[in-house]
Amino acid sequence: MLQEPSTSDDASAGEEYERPLSSKLGIKFGGMHLRRAYQGGVARMVTPPSTNGFFHGTSATFRSGAKSGRSRYHPHSRLQVLEAGAISEPRAALHFTIGHDGKSPRTPSITSQISKLHSLLTDDKHIHPIYQSVAVVVHTNNKDVIAHMIALKRVTGAHIVIMGGSEAHLLATELAKADVSVIVAPLLGRPELPSRPAPSRQIRTADIDGRGRQGRYLELGRSK
Repeated sequence: MLQEPSTSDDASAGEEYERPLSSKLGIKFGGMHLRRAYQGGVARMVTPPSTNGFFHGTSATFRSGAKSGRSRYHPHSRLQVLEAGAISEPRAALHFTIGHDGKSPRTPSITSQISKLHSLLTDDKHIHPIYQSVAVVVHTNNKDVIAHMIALKRVTGAHIVIMGGSEAHLLATELAKADVSVIVAPLLGRPELPSRPAPSRQIRTADIDGRGRQGRYLELGRSK
């Protein structure tokens, strides 16, 4: 709730590189929006930590139908957040924002942001094993930043996914050749959600494949 900050987890400074934050520690279960999403067919969600800077941290995959407290109808049931599978993947991906919203004291420009990401995936990857083991989701809409991410994948071999991607169609051919997927966000003008929960670990996204086809189911940006 934007008008009431106390209802959210708030945001970090975006500079915790040595000890990346994980959203698994701040997920709130059982809210109205999660309940409606679950009823609409979204069984699992991926959420990164919020940030006011460049580096979000590590996202987690969780069940939208899980709750953080006992049901009033079953007061003796276990706390669902402690049940196996409530958080199905505690380290889903690393998230970075590149652009004006990603500027911070240590990354005050887009040049410094891209340079820092390059360093974390190459020379500085030893500071934490996470930089070598999970997907890298880059939040950006700018075509030039997307082009730099394609080049970065060629250099590092990292599994890079674009989040946002409003200008990704301008590089559709290049994205397809580099096998870089795009999660279009926010999803506007999409068909209604299915009436039953989507298959495990799948989210409704758009895949740019160089021929304009969209609307595939992807697993964190990787085509099924």
